[in-house]
Amino acid sequence: GISFFACRGHRFMPSATLAASTTLAEVQAPQKLLVSYQDVSIKITLDEKWRAKPFMLAVVQAFLSVYNKRLEKPIDPYQLKYAEVDGDRIDVKHSNTPVSAVVPRDADKVDLYFHSDPIPEYVKLQSCSGEWSIKVQLNSKWMQKTVEAALLVPLLSVYNKRAYEPGSAQKVVEIQVDGVKIDNPKAALKEKTIDVVGYRSSRVDFFFSLAAATQSHGKPHATFRYAWRADKNYYNDATQLLWNHKGFNSSDGEEICKEILSNSPLKEMKHIYLYDNDLRDDGVIAVAKAIQSKHMPKLRQIHLNNNRITSAGAIGFFAKARPPRLDELSLQQNYICDKGCVAIGEAVKNKDIEIGHLLLWSNPKITEDGREAIEEASIKTTFVTPIKGTGPTPYIPFDHTPQRWLTEDDVKDIK
Repeated sequence: GISFFACRGHRFMPSATLAASTTLAEVQAPQKLLVSYQDVSIKITLDEKWRAKPFMLAVVQAFLSVYNKRLEKPIDPYQLKYAEVDGDRIDVKHSNTPVSAVVPRDADKVDLYFHSDPIPEYVKLQSCSGEWSIKVQLNSKWMQKTVEAALLVPLLSVYNKRAYEPGSAQKVVEIQVDGVKIDNPKAALKEKTIDVVGYRSSRVDFFFSLAAATQSHGKPHATFRYAWRADKNYYNDATQLLWNHKGFNSSDGEEICKEILSNSPLKEMKHIYLYDNDLRDDGVIAVAKAIQSKHMPKLRQIHLNNNRITSAGAIGFFAKARPPRLDELSLQQNYICDKGCVAIGEAVKNKDIEIGHLLLWSNPKITEDGREAIEEASIKTTFVTPIKGTGPTPYIPFDHTPQRWLTEDDVKDIK
């Protein structure tokens, strides 16, 4: 049903094959996939039986069964952050999502991306239904219990005291995890919480009526207020906002904007790290409303890479953002095309924004026309993906904050 072998460069590993329960004549030709993470790749072959199995099992665990042999501390499948299928990003929110739901029949390559930090000892979640919600903290033992036991029963202990009509497991018509609808909610209630929710989610919504579920199918729920807590005094001297890898979605853009504006001015703020989230166009446009010189007069860097931003988001961002001169603006690993490049070029030429270094690599839809629009505005831009092991040595502050390049301001007081 599934066979694979691994390669690192030109070095091939012995193959291993699981016996197929059906013959190739009974199904379509098996699908061949190259599955990669960092510099390791394996080739797997999936017949229709295995394409119906969970992506986490047939692809992720198959890969890790080879990859983890080289590691002292193996990677857990639940550390999966996201995957790319032939260059298109997919989010596997449910561990039981079948391969066929996320990998097209004609796909050739799957790239896996894992969280570098280990699985947390506790998972903090909001269990919600409409205006009622509770906060729960689950350890590994409780993550092995069913969704009904770990999340629904505690919620009902509050919900049924206040709601006009009581809820129950039998009345659940829909479940959403961080705004994503879960298939077959009745079955999901009986599954392990870890398999349905994972370790990186922050909110689970239960719906007891189709009308309530339908009303929620617009924008995803904002998670910012749950994922970030800071005393107002924090912003008085803060030089950076470490909001990367938080799972923020398009609805969180407004919450981020409110957070900045409610604490304005952030007089010492220099760096905003929002990379590796899911802000998309609406989220990044909302954030742009707070990116103003009067709110952050010393701002020097903004990192928005890997947020699924298209040209519409770039156009909206540069129409609203009016920061002081930026040393660096990171927009790589998004979906910006030539129209977005034109908008960036126009904003710079009109002196709406000044950028020392713009990062745009891994925006595959940018053509020569887009590059020319940027070059005409005389913006120093990186379009080519950097090669590992090259370039200047990064400056890493003593408090282990994310990497940034050493600038003149950092050493101006050193003789």
